[in-house]
Amino acid sequence: MEYDVLAGGFINFFENHGDGLVAAAAKGLADIGASKHRSILLEAADHFDDEDEVIGPFGSAYYAACRSDGDPREMLASYILANFDLFTVSR
Repeated sequence: MEYDVLAGGFINFFENHGDGLVAAAAKGLADIGASKHRSILLEAADHFDDEDEVIGPFGSAYYAACRSDGDPREMLASYILANFDLFTVSR
C-alpha cells in the first residue's frame, strides 16, 4: 500500500487493488503503531467510489502524516526488529 500511495495517492492504490486490501493494510498499520495513517486509509476507503477530486486530498494527508507522525516503513522496520521471532522459522 505504501508504495502505491506514495506513487500516486489513494487513487493509485484503489485503481491497482480495489478495496480488497483495506482490512489487511489497516491491521498492519495498527500493528506497527501507525494509527494516524490507519485512520486516513479508512477514511479514504469510505470514499472509494467517489470522484478523484474527493479522494485525492487523502493522499496529501497521508504524506503529511508520514512527515509529522513517522514513516510507516521505518515503523515496520522497528516492529520487525522488536518482534523478530514472528518473522523467523525455527529449524
